Parts: sequence; structure tokens; C-alpha cells
Amino acid sequence: MNALWIAMIMGIMAGGSLMLLFRYGGKSGLYVYLAVAIQASNLQVLKQTFVSFWAYPIPAGSVVFASVFLCNDLLQEFYGKQAAVRGIWLGFASQLLFTVFVGLGVMYPPYPDGTDPMHQAMVLLFTPAWRLFVASVVAYLVCQYFNTGLYFVLRRMLKGRYLGARNWITACSSNILDQVFFSFLAWKILAPVPVDGQTLLWTYMMGPFWVRLAVSQTHFLWMYLAKWLYLRMKRPCSTLPTLPPPLIPACGEDASPPPMV
Repeated sequence: MNALWIAMIMGIMAGGSLMLLFRYGGKSGLYVYLAVAIQASNLQVLKQTFVSFWAYPIPAGSVVFASVFLCNDLLQEFYGKQAAVRGIWLGFASQLLFTVFVGLGVMYPPYPDGTDPMHQAMVLLFTPAWRLFVASVVAYLVCQYFNTGLYFVLRRMLKGRYLGARNWITACSSNILDQVFFSFLAWKILAPVPVDGQTLLWTYMMGPFWVRLAVSQTHFLWMYLAKWLYLRMKRPCSTLPTLPPPLIPACGEDASPPPMV
């Protein structure tokens, strides 16, 4: 299947599942999505794909990771800045625990007869270079705090208006910063053999960035859908008029008439 079709399906599934978790789980549902999306994108980023009109490889986790910024904006828009900051650290904790648990699982000795093909597959998949882990964690914390702070400033400056514009500005800015920050750390600062500038720019920065930028253009639609769902969640369950109090007092209530004036 064409990579563009897969990216479109992935983007719709990411946004749709985020809306479902928000509708039926509220703030807790957003925290669940945040933890799952971070782990999924960290695994997908190990695979590189291509499209016909781009000559350089593109990490497969670009679409899912872009939705992490959307989830952070939803937390701040409907539950406040502290909820968004808590989501950042919950995402960091999930990433750290997942890495430790899986790393310890890989350390189990394989069966002696050597017939278990899954051991080498797990070693290859779940033992990433330490520099990639450090770069991803640092970039995640820095860029998520930047996204939260920028969204908070824009929300106060615009007095809660222009929801789509606020989300578009923060999504584009945060994705640019995250891609530049992570690529520079992983392939220049921490790499044993730093890549040249052209490879850094076109392979590790521009390729994933335009995918994230394209996905971010649809985030404002999910934001408005989330606002509509949030208003429905806050609406009273019944619109029937309030009934008058019963003439016969309930059990245990004082049935004596009021004193005469």
C-alpha cells in the first residue's frame, strides 16, 4: 500500500481514537492516549519509509508523534495548564518505565537450543542506542514545555478566542522545534560519527518535518470537534422542567405544619 494512504489512515485513526477517549474518558482518557502514542511513535520511528516525490527516507512514527502535541493542547484547553504539565510528566514516566521493563525482558537468556527466533528480533527492536533514547527524552520534555507555554500565552493574549489559529501556531512551532532539537542531538552532538550538514537537513529534519506539518493542518478540525464534544459532556442529561416538592413529606421529615404568624 502507498505510504501516503497509510499516513492518512494513521492520522484519521489517531484523531478518531483521541476523540473517543476524550468523549468517554475525559482527562483520564487523554492521559491514556498520551502514554500509548508516545510508545507507539518511539517504536515506529525505528522504521523508515519513503514516498515517490521525496528522495530521502522518512521515519514512520512522524504521524502518531504529531498527535501528542494535539493531545497536550486538548488538556490545556479544557482542563488547564497544570493538567497539561501533568500529562508531560506522565508521558515521560510511561516512556521511562516501558524502556526499563522491555530492556530487562530482553536481558532474559534465550532458550539454549537457539530455536527461538523472537530473541534476536526483540534485541534488535527493543535495544535502541542510548543516544537516541537520551535525545528523544530531552527533546520531548523541552518541546512539550514549549508547546504548553506558547499555548498558554496565546490563550491569554487572544482571550480564549481563535481556537483553530492557536492550535495551528503551537502545532507548527512545536513540531519544528522538536524535529530540529532531536535531530541535532541524536545525529550531531551525541553521535560517535556526526553526519554532514546536508544529510542532517534533508534526511533527518526536512523529511519528517513536512509530514508533521501536513498532519498538523488537520489538528484544528479535531480541536473544534473536541470542543463540541466537551460542550455536550457539560450539558445536563435532562431538559425536563423541575418538579415541585411533594405534598406528602418523605420518611423522617417533620410533617408538622409551619407555625402560625
